[in-house]
Amino acid sequence: MTTRQPHPLDPHDKAPLDEQDLARRDRLLIQLRGSLAQRRRRRRALHASALAGVLSAAGAIFFLSNPRPTPTPTPTLIVDQPAPVGLQIRYVHTDPALPDKLAATKPRTTIELADDQQLADLLRRAGSPGLIRVGGRVLLSSEASPVPPIPSDPPAVPHSQSGTAPDPNQTRA
Repeated sequence: MTTRQPHPLDPHDKAPLDEQDLARRDRLLIQLRGSLAQRRRRRRALHASALAGVLSAAGAIFFLSNPRPTPTPTPTLIVDQPAPVGLQIRYVHTDPALPDKLAATKPRTTIELADDQQLADLLRRAGSPGLIRVGGRVLLSSEASPVPPIPSDPPAVPHSQSGTAPDPNQTRA
C-alpha cells in the first residue's frame, strides 16, 4: 500500500490512499480535464457564432440602407468613316411613360340576360336573321312568331326505329 501525499491546499489532510483510490482519482482527473476542454470548445464556438451573427446583421443593415446608385451610361458614337449621304443618326432616349401610352385598354363587356321572346325581338330589330332553337325546333328570327313559354317538363321525343338519336340541327314539320 502506498501512502498519498497530503493535499497542497488542505494542510490537515494526512490520510493515506490505497491503490483503488489512487486509480479512481486518476480516472476522475482525466474525465474532468476532458469535460473542461469540451466545455471550453463549446463556449468558444458559441461566442464565435454569436459574433459572426452580429457582424453579418450589421453588414446586411449597412448594405441595404446604402444602395449603390447605378451609373447611367452616356451615349457614345463610334464612327470610323463618315455617314453615307441621306443617313441620319439620332439618339433614342427611353421614355418611362411609353408602356402606359401604348397599353391597350380592355373593352367593357356587358352581359344582358334575355328570355326567348326578348331575343327574338332583339334579332328582328337588328335586321339580321339569327337561329333560334326553341322546344326542339330551329327557326330563323325573321320567321319566328311570338314564342310560347317553354314548359317545365318537355315532352319525350321517341327515337327512330334505327336506334340513332334524331339530329338536333334539323327542323321538324
